[in-house]
Amino acid sequence: MKKEKVIEIARRLKVGRAKLGLTQQDLADKSGVSRASIAYIECVNCRRNPTYETLRKLEIALELKENSLTRFI
Repeated sequence: MKKEKVIEIARRLKVGRAKLGLTQQDLADKSGVSRASIAYIECVNCRRNPTYETLRKLEIALELKENSLTRFI
């Protein structure tokens, strides 16, 4: 995945969490995605490539429109 896409996913994830006032652990509990995975996705230098399924779970938990995160895969 290109770095620009990784950066945009990280930004959208952080903004979505902030809008709901969620910590990474709160989002992990709500989405079923581990806190460590969320931290890696938000860390643009880590260059972790999340799966479609993981991003979809995060979209649902953050109440984002479909394809808000998954369109970057």
